[in-house]
Amino acid sequence: MDNQLNLTNVQYVNFNLLMAIHANVQRDPISAAYQFHLSRSQTEKLESLSLEGLELLATAMHAECLFAPRANLDRLLDAPPGLSIALAAVSSQIRGDSAVARVERRINRASI
Repeated sequence: MDNQLNLTNVQYVNFNLLMAIHANVQRDPISAAYQFHLSRSQTEKLESLSLEGLELLATAMHAECLFAPRANLDRLLDAPPGLSIALAAVSSQIRGDSAVARVERRINRASI
């Protein structure tokens, strides 16, 4: 009987990233939240999940990546390797709740 998982590329990436984040959250939740841009609730939920739970989540996502590329990925790819880390640090474009709220307000205004 074959117990090996047959994962799509997306499932494989999701599972590996989830495991890496989970391991960091287990070791140092505050550092993991900072490094992976996690909210407190995301950190707590990841901390409580078992490896089986991570596997179930990853395998449920056949073609949907859980981790979207950075907004400025094209600029980082074009930059020389030594400069890409500086560009990443000064142009981190993580959308927070306030940005999402502004977009939702704009959509509501447009529909009135």
